[in-house]
Amino acid sequence: MHKIPVFLSDKEAVSKFVDIIKKFEYHCDLCCGNYAVDAKSLVGVAPLRGAPNLELIIHSEKPDKLIQSIEQYCC
Repeated sequence: MHKIPVFLSDKEAVSKFVDIIKKFEYHCDLCCGNYAVDAKSLVGVAPLRGAPNLELIIHSEKPDKLIQSIEQYCC
C-alpha cells in the first residue's frame, strides 16, 4: 500500500484524474480526513475537488506507472 498526497483543483482535474486511475487494475481510495471514497468513482471523487489534504491510497506493491501517470496532481 502506498499513500500519495494529491490536489484536484477543478471539475476537469477530477475527471482526468478518475480516468487515469480507472486504467489500472488495482484498487485505489481517495481519503480526506476520515472520509474515504473509491478513487475510480467520479461520483465519489467529485465532492472532494479543492479539498486540502487529499491522500490517494494505492493498494499495490508496484504502483510506479500509476504514480507517473498522476504526477501533475501530486503535491
